[in-house]
Amino acid sequence: MVALVESNPRSLFLIAELRRPDPLNPVITAGAVRCLPVKLSYYLYEGSSSSVSNLHSTLAYFYSSYEQDITKSALSLQRVLIVYKFSRFERERARHPYFTEKELICNLKAKGSIFTGLKERYEIHQRHLDELVCILKRRGSELKAISVVEYNSSHLDDADTIISAGGDGTFLEVSSKVKGGSRIPIIGINTDPERSAGHLCLRFASCDGKPRGLEEVVQRLLIGQFKWLKRNRIQITVVYSDIDKRILPDLALNDVLFVENNPSKTCYYEIEVCGLRDRSGRQIINIKEKQKSSGFLVSTGTGSSAWLFNTKKLWKDDVSELIKIVERRANVDLSHLSVGDITDEYNESIVYPPDDPRMKFGVRELINSGIFRGHVHKGYAHKIIIKSRSEARLVIDGARSHQLHPGTSAIFEIVPSQAVHTVSF
Repeated sequence: MVALVESNPRSLFLIAELRRPDPLNPVITAGAVRCLPVKLSYYLYEGSSSSVSNLHSTLAYFYSSYEQDITKSALSLQRVLIVYKFSRFERERARHPYFTEKELICNLKAKGSIFTGLKERYEIHQRHLDELVCILKRRGSELKAISVVEYNSSHLDDADTIISAGGDGTFLEVSSKVKGGSRIPIIGINTDPERSAGHLCLRFASCDGKPRGLEEVVQRLLIGQFKWLKRNRIQITVVYSDIDKRILPDLALNDVLFVENNPSKTCYYEIEVCGLRDRSGRQIINIKEKQKSSGFLVSTGTGSSAWLFNTKKLWKDDVSELIKIVERRANVDLSHLSVGDITDEYNESIVYPPDDPRMKFGVRELINSGIFRGHVHKGYAHKIIIKSRSEARLVIDGARSHQLHPGTSAIFEIVPSQAVHTVSF
């Protein structure tokens, strides 16, 4: 039960009590919770009927955040599906099956790649994969290991846990087959931690900085020494006409790019951003405008440290130039300021939690001219609608693509029930 208290016609406040449920299926009951009304008022649409419709998803988000630090629940790892990456070395061998080693070396050299380097990375990955399999078998797990190129949704039927053995690309591919509402957790294991960032994978370093081996990682999963983490995904509804609307089967864990079919051409589209805050940061507004740009990127909290981060981050030399302009215009000395600290603080603000119910967007190279004057170039939103005015496409997580013809719209929303469940240390 949820109690709503309307303090004035433009604000909704919530009083609710959180009780500990299954960490993968939060339940919210009536009562009172300290500090939650203030936090929730930030995310709800003020003065909008959509506040009520978004109430449960917002509650689920804050409930998971509240419970995250106190919930301990071990993984059984009884029926484990391991999906491992298909390395560049393996791809090249598969592409040229009749090449001798010498011929493959020459072929790779012509492409600017080094055979020994690719082979070494493959062998490191394989050693970690073999070690992981041995550890799980020794602990009694029933295993099935397949390459990511063979992987499909049917492999999920008998698994209680999925382990993605590779890097972020492997994790993204694995999660793409996990449908909304699935309770199967995905555990990312970085099999080449020296060369792969592995932001979606468990860290191979303990809090004191000492190396953590796979044996310890598995042990912590079995005894529940981890935190549950929900990574929200973007659901896309394509509107072809008033009576023809289809929800795409592909969910975006990182981001969705709206872009012209021909990347050298400018995108022309209409956008409607719902739930955007004004410059004061207080009032939530909806904005609708026509734009031209080189693309429109919509990101989740998970993707905010990836492509979106690199499109919106500042560089130190740009910050330095701005400081010089301010010094000249204001006739002040700002030499005491640290360019590096200012740059880092701004860039760190781009990244936000993966379980946040909002999306973040960034317009690439927004055109401002005498005809087109775009105002919205970045921000958070609860809902985004893009109507294409040219031949364009949606690229989901950099891997899957859907065509958008002129007049076709795409609606972007985060639905908490579509989240991927994983863990962190």
